[in-house]
Amino acid sequence: MVAAGPIAAWLSARNDALANLAIILVDILTIWFAPGWLDIIVGVGIGILNADAARAVWKAARAKTDPTP
Repeated sequence: MVAAGPIAAWLSARNDALANLAIILVDILTIWFAPGWLDIIVGVGIGILNADAARAVWKAARAKTDPTP
């Protein structure tokens, strides 16, 4: 059984690092490409990444509180 707290902290730190790297990359790419679409693509990617992390934390929390083995 895994505690939800450490998973949430790790996923949050991972998502922040990946989001920051993606934003820096998009900032560099806007020199050559139209900035609007790149921002939208990165925003959607960050949203998907965070939704997946929320699902993982939800599953860990449910597994911890679910009385069935």
